[in-house]
Amino acid sequence: IGDTWNKAIRMIDSSRRSISTICGPEHDVDLDHICSLDYFGSRLYIPLWDSKLVVLKREPTSTD
Repeated sequence: IGDTWNKAIRMIDSSRRSISTICGPEHDVDLDHICSLDYFGSRLYIPLWDSKLVVLKREPTSTD
């Protein structure tokens, strides 16, 4: 979820009933102008209104 008010990207885990921040100010990433999110090839693409593109790579976990 793009949380534009707090300049962050949140992830909802319904099995754990939790919401966590996966990217934002505490990660030294400026997300002032989130316009959409797209997930493809284990990467989260976050295009911003000011023509920048942030790409987050998913790290494998022990359950993958």
